[in-house]
Amino acid sequence: MNDIYSFDFVQKLPRLLKEAPEILTLAKVISEQLKQNIELTQKGIIYANIDGLEEEILDILAYDLHVEWYDYGYDLAAKRETIKNSILVHRYKGTKYSVETALQSVLGESGIDEWFEYGGKPHRFRVYIDTTQPRPMVLSEAIKNIGMYKRLSSWLDGIIIQARANIVVETQTKNYHFYAGVCGNTLCGTVPDINNAEINNTLE
Repeated sequence: MNDIYSFDFVQKLPRLLKEAPEILTLAKVISEQLKQNIELTQKGIIYANIDGLEEEILDILAYDLHVEWYDYGYDLAAKRETIKNSILVHRYKGTKYSVETALQSVLGESGIDEWFEYGGKPHRFRVYIDTTQPRPMVLSEAIKNIGMYKRLSSWLDGIIIQARANIVVETQTKNYHFYAGVCGNTLCGTVPDINNAEINNTLE
C-alpha cells in the first residue's frame, strides 16, 4: 500500500541512493520518525475518537467539557454516550431536548411529557425512566440532573418508572372436514373431499 500510514520512504529512493549507506540509513530514520508522528497524531484526535478512548481519558475529557451530570461511576458505554451528547445538552440547555438527551445518555429510552400532554398544570412536566436494562444512574441522580438542565420556570410533577417486555404470540391451525348433506358435493373446508353419503334423506 502507498498511503500515509504505510508509506516507506526507503522504497521511494532511487536505486543509486539506495546503494549509498549513509543515505539509506538516513531514509530509514526518516521513515521510522514519520510512523511515530502518525501514531502521535492519532492520539491527538480526541473528540472524534471517543469510542476508542481509554476510561481515564474519558474522565478527564468530561471534566474539561464541563459535563456536570457526568458520573465517574458510570459504565464505559454510558460515559461515552454522555460525553458525545454533552455539546448538544449545553447548546439547548433549559429545553425539553436537553433534559431528554442527558437522561437518554445513561437511561436509554427515557423521556419527558409536557403538562398539556397528560392534562397537568401549566409549566409542569413529568419524566418517564426506562429500566428495561440496568443502568448505573439512581433515582436521586436523575432528579439532580433534571433540575440542572430544565427551565427554571418548569416544575417536575413526578417520575414514572417503566420497563418494556417482549411478548411472543404463536398461532396454531388445524384442518377440519365439513360434510355437506348432499351426495356428490365437494366438501367445505381447507381439505376438499367428496361426500359419499347416501342420497336417501335429500330433498324430494
